[in-house]
Amino acid sequence: MTRWKQLNRFQQVLFLAQIALLVMFSVLYPIFTRQTGISYRGALLLRSVQGENTVYSGKVDGTPVTFTVSPDQTLMFQAGENIPVSYTVTEDSTAVPEGNDMSEVLTGVEVRRDGEILFRGGWFLDGSFDYLVDQDGGTRFPSLSVSVDGIQYDANGQPVQPSLEPDASEVLNLMFSPTLVHRGVPWAYWIGTLLVVVNAAAMLYADELFRFNLRFQIRNPERAEPSEWELFSRYVGWIVLVVSAAVVYILGLTELA
Repeated sequence: MTRWKQLNRFQQVLFLAQIALLVMFSVLYPIFTRQTGISYRGALLLRSVQGENTVYSGKVDGTPVTFTVSPDQTLMFQAGENIPVSYTVTEDSTAVPEGNDMSEVLTGVEVRRDGEILFRGGWFLDGSFDYLVDQDGGTRFPSLSVSVDGIQYDANGQPVQPSLEPDASEVLNLMFSPTLVHRGVPWAYWIGTLLVVVNAAAMLYADELFRFNLRFQIRNPERAEPSEWELFSRYVGWIVLVVSAAVVYILGLTELA
């Protein structure tokens, strides 16, 4: 309490601000980490259960997106006010391409979009990596696209029409092996907390730390008094650490893990 009273009004406000950061994010991180879902086109679609169906919903580039996965291997997709699109998946061993080097590990599948065949062939999943092999033997990797100057390009560098609809690989992953993620990475919380603790100690024991550092430079450091530049540097350091803690907390809370 004595050290607290020794702080001036600005120092007390700054001290309380960082304590408020610690308390706020100590509450927010557990809340966000419990909200699981899937990562889709860089956005988080939260998972919920409605009867026998599993629903993933959220916003992608500002557009509401919903996936509804049914036990009968049917997937309903809706983006904004557009008409829902249905996808069905059928396992069919005859869809596996003959003579392919990976025929023994491929799962034969047929993916249909509103009744029309979107993909028929073999599907292989190894951890987070998967690829498709058409029935004619052609390998089709999951579609990867990047945006340059507002134009999207596929993995081969060809321009593609922007679309929020899932490709065959994304449909299969949602049906059989959705990887659940959440916002908030633990390391960011602990780094932010460390910055808060270090800064709190620096504020409460500023003179002691100042004289401790002088022990290696001058005699009788206990008689030394901080200059105006030293005091200014302290304030700048305290403010920088508070801002840094806030930035780390926020960035960590926006990351998917």
